[in-house]
Amino acid sequence: MKHLSKLVLFFIAVILTAGSLNAQTNAKLGYVNSSEILQNMPGRDTLEQKLKDYRNDLKDQINSMMVEYRDKLKKFESKKESMSDLIRQSKQQELRELEQRIQSFRQTADKDIQNKQQELFNPLIERVKNAIEKVSEEEGYTYVFDVSMGTLLYYEKGDSIQPLVEKELGIR
Repeated sequence: MKHLSKLVLFFIAVILTAGSLNAQTNAKLGYVNSSEILQNMPGRDTLEQKLKDYRNDLKDQINSMMVEYRDKLKKFESKKESMSDLIRQSKQQELRELEQRIQSFRQTADKDIQNKQQELFNPLIERVKNAIEKVSEEEGYTYVFDVSMGTLLYYEKGDSIQPLVEKELGIR
Protein backbone atom coordinates (compact mmCIF):
# COMPACT_ATOMS: atom_id res chain seq x y z
CA MET A 1 0.00 0.00 0.00
CA LYS A 2 2.79 2.38 0.95
CA HIS A 3 4.66 1.48 -2.25
CA LEU A 4 1.53 2.10 -4.35
CA SER A 5 1.00 5.56 -2.85
CA LYS A 6 4.66 6.44 -3.54
CA LEU A 7 4.22 5.28 -7.12
CA VAL A 8 1.08 7.40 -7.54
CA LEU A 9 2.87 10.44 -6.10
CA PHE A 10 5.79 9.84 -8.45
CA PHE A 11 3.52 9.77 -11.50
CA ILE A 12 1.71 12.91 -10.35
CA ALA A 13 5.08 14.65 -10.01
CA VAL A 14 6.07 13.47 -13.50
CA ILE A 15 2.81 14.77 -14.96
CA LEU A 16 3.16 18.12 -13.19
CA THR A 17 6.77 18.40 -14.31
CA ALA A 18 5.81 17.55 -17.89
CA GLY A 19 3.07 20.18 -17.75
CA SER A 20 5.46 22.84 -16.53
CA LEU A 21 7.98 21.83 -19.21
CA ASN A 22 5.34 22.31 -21.88
CA ALA A 23 4.58 25.73 -20.45
CA GLN A 24 8.21 26.76 -20.90
CA THR A 25 8.51 27.19 -24.65
CA ASN A 26 12.28 27.58 -24.59
CA ALA A 27 12.98 24.47 -22.51
CA LYS A 28 15.74 22.44 -24.14
CA LEU A 29 15.85 18.75 -23.18
CA GLY A 30 18.85 16.48 -23.37
CA TYR A 31 19.86 13.08 -22.10
CA VAL A 32 22.97 11.06 -21.30
CA ASN A 33 23.77 7.54 -20.22
CA SER A 34 26.17 8.16 -17.34
CA SER A 35 26.85 4.44 -16.83
CA GLU A 36 28.06 4.16 -20.40
CA ILE A 37 30.20 7.28 -20.02
CA LEU A 38 31.76 5.90 -16.82
CA GLN A 39 32.46 2.58 -18.58
CA ASN A 40 34.40 4.44 -21.27
CA MET A 41 36.34 6.80 -18.99
CA PRO A 42 40.12 6.70 -19.34
CA GLY A 43 41.73 5.26 -16.22
CA ARG A 44 38.65 3.29 -15.18
CA ASP A 45 40.37 -0.03 -15.85
CA THR A 46 43.22 0.98 -13.54
CA LEU A 47 40.74 1.85 -10.78
CA GLU A 48 38.93 -1.46 -11.29
CA GLN A 49 42.24 -3.31 -10.98
CA LYS A 50 43.12 -1.43 -7.77
CA LEU A 51 39.74 -2.34 -6.29
CA LYS A 52 40.14 -5.96 -7.40
CA ASP A 53 43.63 -6.12 -5.83
CA TYR A 54 42.31 -4.62 -2.59
CA ARG A 55 39.42 -7.11 -2.54
CA ASN A 56 41.84 -10.01 -3.20
CA ASP A 57 44.14 -8.89 -0.35
CA LEU A 58 41.21 -8.96 2.06
CA LYS A 59 40.05 -12.29 0.67
CA ASP A 60 43.56 -13.72 1.19
CA GLN A 61 43.51 -12.53 4.80
CA ILE A 62 40.13 -14.20 5.38
CA ASN A 63 41.39 -17.41 3.76
CA SER A 64 44.43 -17.34 6.02
CA MET A 65 42.21 -16.96 9.05
CA MET A 66 40.03 -19.85 7.83
CA VAL A 67 43.07 -22.10 7.42
CA GLU A 68 44.13 -21.25 10.96
CA TYR A 69 40.62 -22.05 12.20
CA ARG A 70 40.45 -25.38 10.36
CA ASP A 71 43.90 -26.37 11.62
CA LYS A 72 42.98 -25.58 15.21
CA LEU A 73 39.63 -27.33 14.86
CA LYS A 74 41.25 -30.43 13.36
CA LYS A 75 43.86 -30.50 16.12
CA PHE A 76 41.15 -30.02 18.74
CA GLU A 77 38.98 -32.81 17.27
CA SER A 78 41.87 -35.23 17.19
CA LYS A 79 42.93 -34.57 20.80
CA LYS A 80 39.72 -33.62 22.59
CA GLU A 81 39.21 -37.10 24.09
CA SER A 82 42.55 -36.93 25.87
CA MET A 83 42.05 -33.36 27.16
CA SER A 84 40.90 -32.47 30.60
CA ASP A 85 37.58 -30.65 30.86
CA LEU A 86 39.32 -27.37 31.64
CA ILE A 87 41.63 -27.55 28.61
CA ARG A 88 38.78 -28.73 26.35
CA GLN A 89 36.61 -25.79 27.42
CA SER A 90 39.51 -23.42 26.91
CA LYS A 91 40.14 -24.75 23.39
CA GLN A 92 36.44 -24.54 22.55
CA GLN A 93 36.38 -20.94 23.74
CA GLU A 94 39.46 -20.21 21.64
CA LEU A 95 37.72 -21.66 18.56
CA ARG A 96 34.55 -19.61 19.21
CA GLU A 97 36.62 -16.43 19.56
CA LEU A 98 38.43 -17.18 16.32
CA GLU A 99 35.07 -17.72 14.58
CA GLN A 100 33.88 -14.36 15.90
CA ARG A 101 37.08 -12.65 14.72
CA ILE A 102 36.63 -14.13 11.26
CA GLN A 103 33.00 -13.03 11.12
CA SER A 104 33.88 -9.55 12.35
CA PHE A 105 36.71 -9.29 9.84
CA ARG A 106 34.36 -10.29 7.00
CA GLN A 107 31.89 -7.57 7.96
CA THR A 108 34.63 -4.97 8.26
CA ALA A 109 36.12 -6.11 4.95
CA ASP A 110 32.77 -5.64 3.17
CA LYS A 111 32.53 -2.09 4.50
CA ASP A 112 36.17 -1.41 3.63
CA ILE A 113 35.60 -2.56 0.05
CA GLN A 114 32.64 -0.21 -0.29
CA ASN A 115 34.69 2.66 1.14
CA LYS A 116 37.61 1.87 -1.16
CA GLN A 117 35.27 1.80 -4.15
CA GLN A 118 33.92 5.24 -3.22
CA GLU A 119 37.41 6.57 -2.60
CA LEU A 120 38.59 5.36 -6.01
CA PHE A 121 35.54 6.18 -8.13
CA ASN A 122 34.15 9.38 -6.60
CA PRO A 123 36.70 11.60 -8.39
CA LEU A 124 35.78 9.92 -11.68
CA ILE A 125 32.06 10.35 -11.03
CA GLU A 126 32.65 13.99 -10.08
CA ARG A 127 34.51 14.58 -13.37
CA VAL A 128 31.57 13.14 -15.34
CA LYS A 129 29.09 15.23 -13.35
CA ASN A 130 31.12 18.40 -13.95
CA ALA A 131 31.42 17.64 -17.67
CA ILE A 132 27.65 17.12 -17.95
CA GLU A 133 27.03 20.43 -16.18
CA LYS A 134 29.57 22.27 -18.35
CA VAL A 135 28.18 20.91 -21.63
CA SER A 136 24.61 21.57 -20.47
CA GLU A 137 25.40 25.20 -19.69
CA GLU A 138 27.43 25.75 -22.87
CA GLU A 139 24.76 24.21 -25.09
CA GLY A 140 21.83 25.89 -23.29
CA TYR A 141 20.06 22.79 -21.99
CA THR A 142 17.35 23.41 -19.43
CA TYR A 143 16.96 19.78 -18.39
CA VAL A 144 19.27 16.80 -18.87
CA PHE A 145 18.08 13.32 -17.97
CA ASP A 146 20.20 10.29 -17.16
CA VAL A 147 18.70 7.31 -19.00
CA SER A 148 20.90 4.85 -17.08
CA MET A 149 18.96 5.64 -13.90
CA GLY A 150 15.72 4.39 -15.43
CA THR A 151 13.81 7.50 -14.39
CA LEU A 152 13.10 8.81 -17.88
CA LEU A 153 9.98 7.47 -19.50
CA TYR A 154 10.35 9.12 -22.91
CA TYR A 155 13.19 11.04 -24.52
CA GLU A 156 12.77 10.84 -28.27
CA LYS A 157 12.39 14.61 -28.67
CA GLY A 158 15.41 15.36 -26.50
CA ASP A 159 18.97 15.62 -27.72
CA SER A 160 21.67 13.25 -26.61
CA ILE A 161 24.50 15.33 -25.22
CA GLN A 162 26.51 12.22 -24.48
CA PRO A 163 28.90 12.72 -27.45
CA LEU A 164 29.59 16.27 -26.24
CA VAL A 165 30.22 15.08 -22.67
CA GLU A 166 32.51 12.30 -23.89
CA LYS A 167 34.39 14.85 -26.02
CA GLU A 168 34.73 17.08 -22.95
CA LEU A 169 36.17 14.12 -21.02
CA GLY A 170 38.50 13.08 -23.85
CA ILE A 171 36.72 9.80 -24.54
CA ARG A 172 36.86 8.53 -28.16
